[in-house]
Amino acid sequence: MARALHAESPPTAPTGLLAVTVFQDAETRQQYFAAFKFRASKAYKIQLATTAGSFGLDIQELDNCLPEPGEERLYKCAVMPHPHRTDVLLKVHDDQTRAEPAQYFIRFLGCTLLETEKAQVRGVFEALGRYAGAGEAGQDESAPFTFNQDLLGKVPDLFDHLVNGGPSVTYETLVNAVDETGRFEDFSPSGFSAELARTPAAGLLARPESFEKSRMRYVLRNGLVIAGPARAMMREVLLDETRTGVEFRIPSPADYETQYE
Repeated sequence: MARALHAESPPTAPTGLLAVTVFQDAETRQQYFAAFKFRASKAYKIQLATTAGSFGLDIQELDNCLPEPGEERLYKCAVMPHPHRTDVLLKVHDDQTRAEPAQYFIRFLGCTLLETEKAQVRGVFEALGRYAGAGEAGQDESAPFTFNQDLLGKVPDLFDHLVNGGPSVTYETLVNAVDETGRFEDFSPSGFSAELARTPAAGLLARPESFEKSRMRYVLRNGLVIAGPARAMMREVLLDETRTGVEFRIPSPADYETQYE
């Protein structure tokens, strides 16, 4: 395994120590396999050397040792199966690359990198927004995606189908849910797939609760931000198009609360 990791590592990758282990969760009794790449530590071996009538200390410096507890020397690690998701095979952590694990470590593991669920949910939103506006003349392909009120009224129904549709949301279950809502006229799976492929949701695999817990925000040029749970935002924040832009309306009972931050 160490040789395989070395073969995939670029010349710029720092040398490290590969350790593998199998352990069991004490509560669930689930067994896990884990692989770690550490920054090798130094250690000293101190041995009492005695001779007739005298004694001394023999000190040896040892290279490529495991780090001591508490030392932050972890480069990368992988745990299989994923401790929190049954639909994902393994979880990878890379302390050297904050945005995503280094590609050579992914190749060594033989897996495909999956975007975070937050990024995938945003990708679905983006694909829906761009797909719904695909037929509009003069649409700016580089412009940020937006929702109009008609589309906002359809998405919560889509959420309901996704949340109740099974353990995982994939491209197939998403397309089926869009079709089942009956809210998207003349829906074209191929057209929607083309828009989805342009987003972080291209390889969609997310838990339904990631859609249920998603949040969204409207960021206005004057500095105002309207934010909240996505489902509530879509149902309660109404968008009225005007000649000069958009008006946001939020119906509410009179006993609302004013807070200062």
